[in-house]
Amino acid sequence: MAPHGKNNPYYRTNPQLADDIYYVLQSDTLSIGAKHAVIFEVTWLWTEVTENIGVVSIGLRNL
Repeated sequence: MAPHGKNNPYYRTNPQLADDIYYVLQSDTLSIGAKHAVIFEVTWLWTEVTENIGVVSIGLRNL
């Protein structure tokens, strides 16, 4: 796995991820499957132990 950090194009902070979840849940155009994939990915990242607490990267590889 590639290192995560601010230079990674998928870099997201926890508040940014929370905003993304809110946007996804409010979307009328995303399918239930797409919403599930995004929520699954974000919750997995939140529970993953990282070197930089509070900093994660999201790749949305499940969409």
